[in-house]
Amino acid sequence: MKLTAVLALFLSAMAVTAAPTAEADNADLDNFFNAPTASIEARDLNAAQCRAACQRGADAVERFCRLIPEPRIRALCWGAAAAVETPIGLRACTSFCDAFF
Repeated sequence: MKLTAVLALFLSAMAVTAAPTAEADNADLDNFFNAPTASIEARDLNAAQCRAACQRGADAVERFCRLIPEPRIRALCWGAAAAVETPIGLRACTSFCDAFF
């Protein structure tokens, strides 16, 4: 039950943050997807660090999430941190790392 709730939260957060608005144009979408990457690279965060945090557990992922300056990506990271203690959550966490870093 808890896993289902966490996955529903994680997927709904992805849908809400990724859904374009009616007045969005291609430039807005480019800014949406390019800006977080630039700010993450400025902090020198990478996929290997993220996956290592996933392997260490929820506390390590939470510490990693605090380093992410982009609020939308940080919110998804917190969802991954909440689910990382289960095998499916661990896969979701590593998928998050591969998608954003």
